[in-house]
Parts: sequence; C-alpha cells; structure tokens
Amino acid sequence: MNRRYKIILIVLIAMLLILAIPVRVECGVIGYACATGPDPSGTYYTYYEIKPLGITAIETIIHQDLGLYYSSGNQAHSVQQP
Repeated sequence: MNRRYKIILIVLIAMLLILAIPVRVECGVIGYACATGPDPSGTYYTYYEIKPLGITAIETIIHQDLGLYYSSGNQAHSVQQP
C-alpha cells in the first residue's frame, strides 16, 4: 500500500470516529421542548438521548427523528422557590 492510500485511510477512519462522538440531545430532537410540568415537590423532568454526532447532523438536516441513539433517559430538575 503506498503512502497516499494510507493517508486516505487514516483520514476516513478519523472522519468516522468524529461522526461517532456521543452528543446529548434534549427531547431526542434538537429544537424540541418536552419538559413535564412540576410535581408537588417542585421537580420537573426532561427526556434526553445520547446520539452519534453524525446521526444528530442528519436529523437536523432532514428535520426527522431517526430513532438511533446510544442511550436515553430522564433528568430531574428542581424548580427553585423564592
């Protein structure tokens, strides 16, 4: 394998690794709002997904959730009382 093909291979592998970087996306789709109302203790929850950067970019371009993610969950937030 000559030097040029090795460089191309390294660049392609680097690009794939960058596209696989995990990104936290609130509500599963960028720009959506999905918080619940506060419960009696003043806590509300938001849904999130950990997705590959490449999938997040594609979903942003096509404005559609593809449903591919590494993990998901709900995060609790406290409403501060004055």
